[in-house]
Amino acid sequence: MLSLKSQPDAEIKDDYVVTVITTDPGGKQFSKTFTIDVLEDPSEAKVQVKVSYDIAAQGAGAEYQTALTTFTTEYTAFVDKVSTFFQDVDVDMDAASAQQQAPVLRSIEASGYSFSFGSYIFDIYDSSPPTIVDPSNPTEQEMASLLDVSSWTVDNGMYRVGILEDGVGAPREFMIEVSTGFGPEPDTLKLIDGRPTESGTDIDKVIFTGDFSNFSFDDFEGLTHALSIQYSDDHGENGMPAEGEMGEMPGPSEVTKIEIFKGNGYIQGLTPVAELTSSKSKGSLNYDSLSLTLGEFTLDIVEEGENLDVISAADFFDLANMDILADVDDFLMEGIKATATFSKSNVTLIEVDSTALTDGVAGPQKSAEFDVGTIASPSLLAGAKYATDTNDAVAFSFDFGNMNASISDEEFETYFINIEDIEDVFDDISQLIA
Repeated sequence: MLSLKSQPDAEIKDDYVVTVITTDPGGKQFSKTFTIDVLEDPSEAKVQVKVSYDIAAQGAGAEYQTALTTFTTEYTAFVDKVSTFFQDVDVDMDAASAQQQAPVLRSIEASGYSFSFGSYIFDIYDSSPPTIVDPSNPTEQEMASLLDVSSWTVDNGMYRVGILEDGVGAPREFMIEVSTGFGPEPDTLKLIDGRPTESGTDIDKVIFTGDFSNFSFDDFEGLTHALSIQYSDDHGENGMPAEGEMGEMPGPSEVTKIEIFKGNGYIQGLTPVAELTSSKSKGSLNYDSLSLTLGEFTLDIVEEGENLDVISAADFFDLANMDILADVDDFLMEGIKATATFSKSNVTLIEVDSTALTDGVAGPQKSAEFDVGTIASPSLLAGAKYATDTNDAVAFSFDFGNMNASISDEEFETYFINIEDIEDVFDDISQLIA
């Protein structure tokens, strides 16, 4: 048995030239020289990436990208529709004012009031509406108190505003509602577009969960901004949301969940088609965890030291477009200590762990040179393939399950060097193992 005097280290010397000489009883000698390559130890890398690939996972990357593309198109259409509606209401009210049209009180009761102005009807739900002595003939001052939008706040008792075109009956209205939580329960802000669509299955409701005790109903521009998928300027280039900002969102001090629905916004108990939740990991004082769900796919991230107690629709799309394989470089450059998992139907497909990095301190730069091989026993991943760069920056392990033994190191290397995005990771590898 050949053994070395000391443990080889690829950082010091990446190969050894060894000559073995044997001598038979008659004194004749035979020698053979060979080279021992010393490979990088994948366990020493600062960032660990584990990919679980079996037949069930095949095509998962392409499926996710298709789902995200379709959802982005549908959500953009929803935001455009809402924005256009708000603009139409503003234009119509400006025109009515220019023509000196007066608002008309339709009804008033203990739970709120309704009035028409221009081409629209406004249903105001208010726990303490202004007093009108004679609802059939309100004074100019009384109407002014009803239309004082500066008082349209949760703090003043208002909790719902419905807007519909005059002559079009409910529930074909756009509704904004704040439900105040009881005790420690958070508030919810609902935006429901109840106007009918051709398909009947369009996105029509978004619910924000958080603290809306200071919310104001009069800022349509702010609501549109909160719905926008445009990334805010303070988001990091690495695709990880920076400390959350709702931009012009009117009033919240905390938003920890966004849910997006389609089909019929007035039906309760529907499962959202997409969701983003911010939470505190165990022992953390900050909202350092994000969980994104899109159909059957889930992306979870815990970033040490982060605080994301205010999230927006932009954060959802920022995170959804994150490529957790390609973004490893940014984790290294910015010293991001985090764990991230990408799952389908509750089965984890990709895990990233960069907690070995020093927070805020750049780690080693990833080398373009990679060593590939098969993970040996007694590792739990014994038999899986690995690729680790020569700077000990990042190590990738690929567990192909029952297919591990059918894939040679050379075949795996061909597969690995052709990976550019998540679609390539879960591409059909039948030709690889043929």
